[in-house]
Amino acid sequence: CPAEFAALVSSFVVHLGQGASKRLMEKGGSVQFSFADVNKEGRICIAEFELWAADLQRVFGLQRCATAAALYLGWQEAEDALRRKVKNAHLFDGYNVSASAALLMACVSQGSPTLYDDVVAALGAKADPNAAQHDFFYNGYTPLAFLAMTPP
Repeated sequence: CPAEFAALVSSFVVHLGQGASKRLMEKGGSVQFSFADVNKEGRICIAEFELWAADLQRVFGLQRCATAAALYLGWQEAEDALRRKVKNAHLFDGYNVSASAALLMACVSQGSPTLYDDVVAALGAKADPNAAQHDFFYNGYTPLAFLAMTPP
């Protein structure tokens, strides 16, 4: 999915260092979802991801890519350990549960004319901006991931 790919790519770019996106593009690669989605079907299968990862390794080397992946996976595991499951979401302690649920619901309702106001209200009520959805289709999606899928 584009949102998951964007999260993974942004983490890799952070770990690979400043200018990583530009360097990859100069060498014929890209950090864009549409570049990795070779079949243009709106998702990236394992084979397409492996092709994209091979480009990344060609430009940055196996060791740097392996280190970036380990750092990313380590952060994900650490975040998951710190969150607690409440209903259909994983939240960090100290945030308002109902406001966090409202934030997730607002971000899922991408076409809502009150999206901006709903997000501001939920954050004002101490919603967890990093709450992660827990369900079959959108497991691990945060409000930002849902907002990234919102059409302009």
